[in-house]
Amino acid sequence: MQEMLPQDAAPVWQKTFLAWPAELPRRGVLVTRFGEQIPFSHFLASPQLLLLERTNPDSLGSRKILLPYQEVAAVKFTDVLKVKAFQPLGFQTPAKKQA
Repeated sequence: MQEMLPQDAAPVWQKTFLAWPAELPRRGVLVTRFGEQIPFSHFLASPQLLLLERTNPDSLGSRKILLPYQEVAAVKFTDVLKVKAFQPLGFQTPAKKQA
């Protein structure tokens, strides 16, 4: 049976960012629940908020953004990564179906 993300995925994102594996670069593109895509070159995580450092300043010149975990919809990785790097976050290869 496939486990679904809870309606409020904030605890899942909080756990993910607080336990970020050293093998994964701290850069990528964060997608908010409103569909905004935020390219980031670094981040810091606290139990309440995520601090992103933008790759480029936004239209007002801002380089940093504080975001509550409930606003995170997805994270895109811009680096070529081996799937093995995601295993510390709980990802695993599904068992093969038996014929």
